[in-house]
Amino acid sequence: MSFLSWYTQDQYQPLLDAFAAKYPNVSIDYQNVPPANNQYVQRLQLLASSGELPDLFYSGPPITLMAKDGYLADISNLDAVQALPAGYKASYTYDGKVYVYAPMRGSAASSTIRRCFAANNVAVPQTWADVLAAAKTFHDKGITPISMGADELPDLIYWLHNTEVLSQDPLLTARLIRVKRPSPRGI
Repeated sequence: MSFLSWYTQDQYQPLLDAFAAKYPNVSIDYQNVPPANNQYVQRLQLLASSGELPDLFYSGPPITLMAKDGYLADISNLDAVQALPAGYKASYTYDGKVYVYAPMRGSAASSTIRRCFAANNVAVPQTWADVLAAAKTFHDKGITPISMGADELPDLIYWLHNTEVLSQDPLLTARLIRVKRPSPRGI
C-alpha cells in the first residue's frame, strides 16, 4: 500500500510500526513530500493528473474537486466515519458522501482554545466580528491571539477563505476552476 505524507518517516515511524505489528502481511511504501512552498499539494495534483495517486494521502478541505473528479473513495459507511460529529463530516462531504477521515485534525487545538476562552471569560466567536473582538481582548490581556510559523501563513489564508467563503458556497471553487475565462486584452 502506498502512502503519501508531508510528515517525515521518522515522525510517522511509531504509527507505521504499530500498523506493521497489527497487519504483518501488508507492506507500506511510505513517501514524504515536504509541505513547505506548497510542494505537497503540487505533488498530489501531479499524481492525480497522471492517474498515479497513492492508496492513502493527506487531503484537507475543500475536497470538492478531488471527490467530483473521482480521485477519492466514498468512505461514508465506515463505522469510524459514522461516529464522527456531523459538523466535522461536513468539511469532508461532497454530494452527500464522506471522502476523508482525519478525526484528530484540529481537535487538540480546539480543546486548548476553548479552555483559553473559558479561563478568560471570552465568548466563543460566532462571526468574523466576534473573532476580531476576541483577538483584541486576548491581545489586551497579553495573550497572543493568533500564532503560527511563517510557512503556515497559507494555511491561515486557506482557513479564513474556507470559513468565510466556502462555508456559504461549498461549490465555489469547482465553479471558478471550470469557468472558461476570456484572454486578457492589450498584453
